[in-house]
Amino acid sequence: MNRILVLLMVLSGFIFHIPVQASEISINGVPVILEGDRLSIDGVNIRLYGIDAPEFGEICSGNNLSFDCGLISRAGLMDLVAGGGAITCTTKSSNSGGDMVAQCRDGEGFDLSAQMLYTGWATAIPDLEPDYRELELKSRAAGRGMWRTTVTP
Repeated sequence: MNRILVLLMVLSGFIFHIPVQASEISINGVPVILEGDRLSIDGVNIRLYGIDAPEFGEICSGNNLSFDCGLISRAGLMDLVAGGGAITCTTKSSNSGGDMVAQCRDGEGFDLSAQMLYTGWATAIPDLEPDYRELELKSRAAGRGMWRTTVTP
């Protein structure tokens, strides 16, 4: 009996001292694009990690043009995944709205967040990914996407 009790105590101590890490979940499937930084796979809403895209109703204007930046940003993400089939998203966390926050890659392995930054239809969330911030700055300098206009929230 004492051996069993000692064994249970040892095992309990061992179990309680194992660091707990958040497990990443992979979601794979054909996306439905909701916004420039949000999509859905099999009913799971996912926000792209590290970026913020214009919301519907945010106006881009310049060169005698005025248009809804949010709609164009969504079209940009649709274009990135068009014809590509399934994508794979690896969760990082969840947000207050109940969406999973995930880094998503297309079938060729391209990071969708990085592509949205490169094309100029999203901004990098500060302090998450230095490479993302660099992509945004290069896109701004090149005048790609919304950076060839003035964005009005």
